[in-house]
Amino acid sequence: MADLTMCEGDGCPDKLRLSCYRHLAPANDFWQSRFTETPYNHTSGKCSYYEPHEILEKDLKTHKERKMEKLNYEKFQEKADKHGIPDYMQRGLYDYLNSRLMPSDFLLAVFKNDLFKAAAKADSLNKTRLANYVTFLYNEAPMESYGSEKAVYFWLNPNLRGMD
Repeated sequence: MADLTMCEGDGCPDKLRLSCYRHLAPANDFWQSRFTETPYNHTSGKCSYYEPHEILEKDLKTHKERKMEKLNYEKFQEKADKHGIPDYMQRGLYDYLNSRLMPSDFLLAVFKNDLFKAAAKADSLNKTRLANYVTFLYNEAPMESYGSEKAVYFWLNPNLRGMD
C-alpha cells in the first residue's frame, strides 16, 4: 500500500493497533513509507493518524448483532474449571473463542503468546496461572485462535483471512 504511510504500532494500545488500517494494511514490497516514530499520543490517549479499517468497523457492528454461538456455557465452564481458569476470567475467554470478541489486555497477550505482556497485565492470581491458560488453549481451543498477533488478528477478523 505505497500511497499510505504505515505504522508499526509500537506503544499503541492493542485495541487501537488491531483496528488501525495503517498498521494492518499489506505493505508494498518495492516502496513503502512508514512513520519513524509511532504517532500515538500517550498524554491524550489518541492518535491523530488513526485510520479505522472499514471492514473491521463493519465486522464490529456484526459482532454486536450476532448472538452467542451455541456452545453451552456451562460445559465451557466445566472445561475451564478443570484447567484452573479463574471464574472471573471465563466469560472473556468464552466470548473470544465463541463470538470472536476482543478480549481483555491480559487475555489478548495470552492469545498472542506474548509472555512478557501477559505477565505485566496479569493480576496476582493470573500470574500464578499462566501455565493453566496454555494447557487450556492447547487442549480446548481451536489452533487457529491463538499463538501470534497474526493468528489473533485473523481470528477476530475471519473475513480478512487470505489478504495477508
